[in-house]
Amino acid sequence: MKELRVKKGLTQAQLGSLSGIHPTNIGRIENKDAVPQADILYLIAKNLNTSVEWLLTGVSSPPCHELLLEAALTFEKSLQTDPLLGEFYKLYQNLNDNEKHEVIRFVKFILYQKDMQTN
Repeated sequence: MKELRVKKGLTQAQLGSLSGIHPTNIGRIENKDAVPQADILYLIAKNLNTSVEWLLTGVSSPPCHELLLEAALTFEKSLQTDPLLGEFYKLYQNLNDNEKHEVIRFVKFILYQKDMQTN
């Protein structure tokens, strides 16, 4: 945690202020003299732009924004390579929320029927 805090250019006082924690407690957590509660871990992780998982284990899944970017790029590529999907998406965007829910229900029904036919 200390290494990440320093890499971000934050002092213990600054991280403490951002997280609502006394700087002394930040030091105690970094030195493993204290184990913070889950809500405190969440605030520290949020202000260090990492995950609670990483703070606890040093291992983490990719940050959420990276996963969203990857999903968006995959979706954009799908729209370009599948003309029907692109047309469906354009039509779907013009629907209100109730109509969108109806479309989703209909697609789920079609998939259910397909699944029943293969079983």
